[in-house]
Amino acid sequence: MKNVLSFLLAAIVLLPVSCARKDTVKVMSFNIRYGKANDGENSWDNRKTAVIAMLDAVKPDIVGMQEVLPFQQDYVVEKCPRFKAYGIGRNDGVEGERMTVIYNT
Repeated sequence: MKNVLSFLLAAIVLLPVSCARKDTVKVMSFNIRYGKANDGENSWDNRKTAVIAMLDAVKPDIVGMQEVLPFQQDYVVEKCPRFKAYGIGRNDGVEGERMTVIYNT
């Protein structure tokens, strides 16, 4: 419960920061799919460029992402340097699958 509250607090804090820069805020929810799933042709390595292409096309200010592993979060931030990320791991708040909020800096 403490991790969920921390996550929600971070999202609430980030919204006014983004709003201060323009009249509208584009918010998006994106389930990028668990990165270690045995998905064959739909595996993370085959779809990760599509994730970046989607973010580049939509140009969101804030994205709530689900089923994110740390290496996926790192990839998104590396390929989209305009974003910072905040995520809470399922297992201990640090490791494992997470909900992540990325936000345009």
